[in-house]
Amino acid sequence: MNKFILLCAIVITFSGCKTTGTKVHIDRSAAITSSEKIYKELPELGEIITKTPGESLVSSFVVTKQPGIKLLETVQHDGKFNGFTNTYIVKSGTLPVMAENHNGKFYGGNNKLRQIVSVSNTNTLIRGGIFIPNSTTENHSLFLDNTSVILEPLGKKVKYKPTEIVNIDDAHFKQELIYTGKSGDNINIEYREFKDNMIRASFSQNLTYDISKDQLIGFRGALFEVISATNSTIKYKVIKHLNHVSESK
Repeated sequence: MNKFILLCAIVITFSGCKTTGTKVHIDRSAAITSSEKIYKELPELGEIITKTPGESLVSSFVVTKQPGIKLLETVQHDGKFNGFTNTYIVKSGTLPVMAENHNGKFYGGNNKLRQIVSVSNTNTLIRGGIFIPNSTTENHSLFLDNTSVILEPLGKKVKYKPTEIVNIDDAHFKQELIYTGKSGDNINIEYREFKDNMIRASFSQNLTYDISKDQLIGFRGALFEVISATNSTIKYKVIKHLNHVSESK
């Protein structure tokens, strides 16, 4: 390897080498201002469900609903950097909006863009994604979000459709009823609350219900019918969900 290639390999490794793309300015607050907190409830009303001890019977989540796109194809682009070709890949799937400017919106985030640099033999996931312009006549671009945001024109339009992204794994607040087993005619349930994935122990309650007298179970607005129950499974149907409570109480 001559000194020039070695030097560029070092530069690519630490800075990605200078791109031939266009540097752009973005508004990073777009993802925040366009998001909305909503309640998500599981399971669906009227659905007959079978669960095992330790699993959630009824859940209510305060989650963020965020606009995004569903990328219908994997996008690959080869760009020239200091005379060398770098390959960029965005896999098909959902991409949330993370920023915008007066020309369009940026969909992607951390580890959404794969960067393959042959001269330095590196293959890493970086921050970036797909730029969709406001104008329907313009082609789409890849964007790289490192120390600055760089657009790399694709010379085509990618296949996508608008969507809304709701991720219950990132719930801000969660209520749930957990099945903990059966003893004789009694079924045991635990009520739990979580805030930012931390259990609020002072709000937990252990509950016992005698289903030989009444197979309708009610607690804090939730109502479900027990169809059958053993120590290993419970089969039930949800009639109402939990009442929404304040996460700041």
